[in-house]
Amino acid sequence: MNLLKICVLISSFSFIYYAFSYFKKPYMKDEFKRFGLEKIGLMVIILEILGALGLLIGLKFYFI
Repeated sequence: MNLLKICVLISSFSFIYYAFSYFKKPYMKDEFKRFGLEKIGLMVIILEILGALGLLIGLKFYFI
């Protein structure tokens, strides 16, 4: 496994961890409220999950 794949895996799992911790840990939602972003919090989490899935799918199907 080369360095690029390792970095992609770390990045994608970081996205997934952050997304799921939004629902598990109350201080994550408080951070969105603190910055005045509570209305777009769910959209950010959905985009993070999609980004993580895109990174993982990109490892399997290399189009470029």
